[in-house]
Amino acid sequence: MQRWWKTIVLGLVIIGLMSASYPAAAAEKITDPRELCKTWHTVVRGEDLSQIAAKYNMNVLVLMALNPLPNPDIIYPGQELCVALKVRAGRMYMVSDGDNLTRIAARYGANVAYLIEVNGLSTPDTLFVGQVLYIPKGRIMQVAR
Repeated sequence: MQRWWKTIVLGLVIIGLMSASYPAAAAEKITDPRELCKTWHTVVRGEDLSQIAAKYNMNVLVLMALNPLPNPDIIYPGQELCVALKVRAGRMYMVSDGDNLTRIAARYGANVAYLIEVNGLSTPDTLFVGQVLYIPKGRIMQVAR
């Protein structure tokens, strides 16, 4: 249950941070959520999440959401934690119960094949509740297969 909560918080944080308008840029395929991180902090001995969050002027819950940890009370020297996200053109969308890729694409004026491509999905049926999708901003063209 704790992991589910972290996934929801992470999705909400990413959606909030990424839903603002930014200059258009070429869409990039997201294959690893770590690609969204701009700034990394390397844990040093004696640090805890509260100290790290304070160092970067962020709420500890945001730090936890950016770094889903099995146990947030245990971090190790040398461990890398994300403390800032890259700015991307577009928005992030968290999949809700009843969503499917066709509805999401229609809501944002996107093409299903294109959303599959930029999000690294194998099929439109691979969506799950809580999954975060990247919705590119601007004109969305069909991907030639």
